[in-house]
Amino acid sequence: MLLRLGVSAPRDQTLLAGAFALELVDKERCTSSVMFLGSIPQRRYGHRLGLNMTERDPQIVLVARDGNFNYHKFAGAVNAIRAGAELMAANPDLALPTRGGCLFPETGAPLRLKPHEAVTIRDNPKTYGAGALNIDIGVGYVKVDPRNHLASLDLL
Repeated sequence: MLLRLGVSAPRDQTLLAGAFALELVDKERCTSSVMFLGSIPQRRYGHRLGLNMTERDPQIVLVARDGNFNYHKFAGAVNAIRAGAELMAANPDLALPTRGGCLFPETGAPLRLKPHEAVTIRDNPKTYGAGALNIDIGVGYVKVDPRNHLASLDLL
């Protein structure tokens, strides 16, 4: 990536946050099981280091930049954290500016979000929302008018 930007840097003088985070876990918590949310090359690097990489019952959830991040990975990480796994991020950045001037959430974003700063959007008030309200997360309900199929959002 640096070369594409016209920056030449020797490999031994280049530090990637995800690789460094994996090395840190290897050095300080080498016996811990790790759910790694990051790129495939970095996942391979974690395996080469000998880390116990797992998708089930990890002791650590390590978040790095993952271009293939999806809802399934998100749900796995959330449930692992709920079960007691420690959440670690490769870097504390909240967002990364893109070429188009938009912001892309960065790995530090989940660590900085306070419950009162979040809103969960749900479509069924009977089954969702009570847990979020109990920890001071706002709840919004999506309602779809069956006559014209227009959606509206009601915040509680």
